[in-house]
Amino acid sequence: MSLDSLQAVMNRSVEAATPFARSLFMPAQWDAQQVQQFVNEVGNMTVATVNASGMPHAAPVIAGCADGTLCFSVSPKSVLLRNLAAGSRIAFTVVGSGHNVLGQGSAEPVGELADWATSLAHSASSLASVGLSSSRGRA
Repeated sequence: MSLDSLQAVMNRSVEAATPFARSLFMPAQWDAQQVQQFVNEVGNMTVATVNASGMPHAAPVIAGCADGTLCFSVSPKSVLLRNLAAGSRIAFTVVGSGHNVLGQGSAEPVGELADWATSLAHSASSLASVGLSSSRGRA
């Protein structure tokens, strides 16, 4: 996914939201670059999955965003990995001081942690500085 693709997803989400939900994010809705920077500054997220019997599970994980793609770590013998192997659907939250990003979608393996960390470090070093001034939640 690119930053443009992430922005398109964010725009569709706002367009589909109720008038009340939209009012929570206006007039200072974040753009994809701001979301990417926020995720990289926080450095972790909570990922929710379900197991084969439908029991929910949430796990805090190391996370980042590179080129508009949210990435997170999964331990090899974890419940999270077993749940993802059975079904790729997730919900996630990234919570920082006065801000949050939440979403849902599908997860897919993207490589070993060392490869991801190198890519993320490269992406993070090229980010422009964006101020985070509002204390309302963002998507």
